[in-house]
Amino acid sequence: MAAGLPVVVTDIGESRRIVEDCGIVVEPNNSKELVRAWQILVGDQVDRKTIGIRSRERVSEHYSIESMVNQTAIAIGIKGA
Repeated sequence: MAAGLPVVVTDIGESRRIVEDCGIVVEPNNSKELVRAWQILVGDQVDRKTIGIRSRERVSEHYSIESMVNQTAIAIGIKGA
């Protein structure tokens, strides 16, 4: 995502929340769904580029060093929300 590329992830842990609309989430152990996801990305250059742009923006907004420091400060009570 940080490279501005769409991702395909399995729906485990926090992957769905992290990815949101910046990639495709597939069920674990579902090879047909995984193939379908890759076919979507390979077959549609416009969609692939759009998702890639959103991916980079999401990383910059939510997972930059500055964002992570601010979120940590809020979580431990150093900074107000």
